[in-house]
Amino acid sequence: MAVSGNGGAKLSAFARLYDKIILSHPRLVVPAYIAAIIFFGHHLKYFRLDASSDSIVLENDADLKYYEATRETFGSDDYILLAFTLEEGVLSEDTLRVLESLSRELQRLPTVESVNSIITVPLFLSPKVSLFEMGTKSKTLLMPECDRALAFQELTQSPLYRNNLISSDGNTTAVVITFKPDPEYNDLSKERYTLRRKQAFDSLTPEETARLKTVTRRYNEKHSDLSAQRRADVKEIRAILARYRSRGYDFVESGLPMIVADMVSYIEKDILVFGIAVLVFLTMVLAILFRELRWVLLPLMTCAATVIFMMGYLGLTGWETTVVSGNMSSLLLIVNMQNAIYLTMRCREIHARHPELDMKSIVFQAVREISVPCFYTSATMVAGFATLIVSGIRPVIDFGILMGTGVSVAYFVNFTFFPAAILLFPKGVPPPAHLATLEKSPVAFLAAFTQRRRVLIAAISITLLVVSVRGMTRLSVENRFIDFFRKTTPISRGLTVIDKRLGGTTSLEVVLDGKQKDYWLELSENVQQAILLPYVTKDFSQARIFVRIRESSPTLRRDEMLAQLQRYLRTDLHLSEDQARVTGLFVLFNNLLKSLFDSQIKTLYLVFAVIYAMLVALFRSPRLAVLAILPAALPVLFILGTMGWARISLDMMTIMIASVTMGIAVDNMIQYTFRYRQEFDVTKDYRTAMAMAAGFFGSLTLLPMLISTLKPFTARSR
Repeated sequence: MAVSGNGGAKLSAFARLYDKIILSHPRLVVPAYIAAIIFFGHHLKYFRLDASSDSIVLENDADLKYYEATRETFGSDDYILLAFTLEEGVLSEDTLRVLESLSRELQRLPTVESVNSIITVPLFLSPKVSLFEMGTKSKTLLMPECDRALAFQELTQSPLYRNNLISSDGNTTAVVITFKPDPEYNDLSKERYTLRRKQAFDSLTPEETARLKTVTRRYNEKHSDLSAQRRADVKEIRAILARYRSRGYDFVESGLPMIVADMVSYIEKDILVFGIAVLVFLTMVLAILFRELRWVLLPLMTCAATVIFMMGYLGLTGWETTVVSGNMSSLLLIVNMQNAIYLTMRCREIHARHPELDMKSIVFQAVREISVPCFYTSATMVAGFATLIVSGIRPVIDFGILMGTGVSVAYFVNFTFFPAAILLFPKGVPPPAHLATLEKSPVAFLAAFTQRRRVLIAAISITLLVVSVRGMTRLSVENRFIDFFRKTTPISRGLTVIDKRLGGTTSLEVVLDGKQKDYWLELSENVQQAILLPYVTKDFSQARIFVRIRESSPTLRRDEMLAQLQRYLRTDLHLSEDQARVTGLFVLFNNLLKSLFDSQIKTLYLVFAVIYAMLVALFRSPRLAVLAILPAALPVLFILGTMGWARISLDMMTIMIASVTMGIAVDNMIQYTFRYRQEFDVTKDYRTAMAMAAGFFGSLTLLPMLISTLKPFTARSR
């Protein structure tokens, strides 16, 4: 069979090759894809999510390196905090027996280093002992000679214990579970950081480059093993707590291991629930739109194949995805479905216009007409996602890389698997005649409205532009970690109770440096661990002021608070950064938030510049490129402006809005403009061309738009 192009145009060498390889051998192409789906599908079970603190920090952050150094000095923050509240107080005999029993069970876990609570810490005022008797005569709460009344007073008034292990009213108490450090993991982390810093600011020798690859691989493997171990630990701890909850002790939980385990669980469930919801929704809508089995199955299989390839590849390579990259599957579904529907609609339209053509000719012509605009829309999306690499934030960088790769894979699958699979089905009867004229599009009226209301549309657009730009000046990055989760989740409940009853959750520290005369009291090991070593080194060369911040406070302003603290240290106390340095998770998270705003602006500029260059290459006209990019830019500015007016802060998820919104808007714009130019070349009438473009294109935008609205209603975490 001879295949002809539009208007008898001579086929390019690539078109002939495509016809020869893909369309002429569908019975080879489709089985090859099925084999690939089985292969990558097998590796889906190795797909892993990473929600640890490593995944939410800046690349090459000097504060991160200093923070890790302080962990080695003052102890790890790899701990879980359990808390419960009783009306009668926590020093009753029954409560103390429960704490003792719980502590013994937790201490038996092989990965637990220590379990601290009000029954383990040394007491010095119950009764009072002298300074030199602290090492030998300190008491603990369960000792017979301990005065419980004095102990209650000491625990609720001592700055070491009040709002740390016990609330000021004595009704809430905490149990702190600290895990054993992993020396190999810490060594790999330090070496990786050193080599990365040198790579970022200097250059590596070939030997150092090879070493960095080896260290990174071993670090990732170790990190994956530790993450799995912590999730197993959390599961065991919760199994223990379940027995105590059945007795009326309503424990709440916090700490990085608990938060990480829950976040991974939420995201995995979100991916599953959203995937099922999209599958059901797509099946229903495709069935209503096309009413043919092949036009339902093939778009679904095309979209599913892309997601399986990407997630299977991540499982195969052991690449742990972050909380941000967890959105990859849903976005790839939307992107690939849009291209699949473009191809489906074009095949049906050509079949309606030319029922005499065989199926191969119909598919070939549809591919020739749709593949070019889809290539440019995919290329602009890839370029937009690639700009996220400049953020310097590991989850956002990974998301940009994975989405850029995923969009490329989606384009390839859509124009190889889909056309070949269509040819395995019979041609069937021609679609309804109205597809040939595109008269019944649900948004065809917009073409006529645009012609009649040009001034009104221009006025509204200019107004939206001004209001949006003004709103963008109100954007901020201040947000509370607790707001990422629904109030009914264990994470939110734990953070709320601990913030209100036990003095806060997020660590903020000031480390003081200065060599002093060596001096050390002869204290017992447990006394040293409880009251000195968490706050001062043995040679007194470093001391730490430790504060916990109430993350749920509505007046929390991280950057402002840190700026005030820095002014106090530098101006009022005249301490240099070498003498006093602020650190802690509070600082690292604030660095991330500050970087979000800068990277959003950089991303926005880069997205506009890259996409404009792509449009100039596509339309061969700088003027037309400007006209085309304006309606695509307005939704981006409108979204960001709305966030500013609504006081919706930028975070790791909303930072991607510029790239994602721009990608979708440009996709719509390119497809519309490309189809408009095709119709205008035929009709030479811009009104007719606009109506035809709106008729074809309008049907395609509704489905992806509806799909994207499902996500907020299926997610458990915000």
